[in-house]
Amino acid sequence: MDDEARQVAEAQVRAFLEIIATDYGLDREGLRQLSEDLRWIRSYRLTLGRYSDLFSRSIIGALTLALLVAIWEGLKQVVAHVR
Repeated sequence: MDDEARQVAEAQVRAFLEIIATDYGLDREGLRQLSEDLRWIRSYRLTLGRYSDLFSRSIIGALTLALLVAIWEGLKQVVAHVR
């Protein structure tokens, strides 16, 4: 990033911070706290997402196992009646 693009980006950030401060009454410390809260929420959501994914996979695995056991038992019954 060259100097001109950096200055434009910094000016945009300053303008954004000024809008946040005037419209929502947040100062720099409030923004830092909000940023930390959002980081914590993102981390919590990612962790919760991983657990829900594991839970879903375990349910699918249990259902697949139950289906295989039912098929196996059915095959055993068919073979027992054929003999």
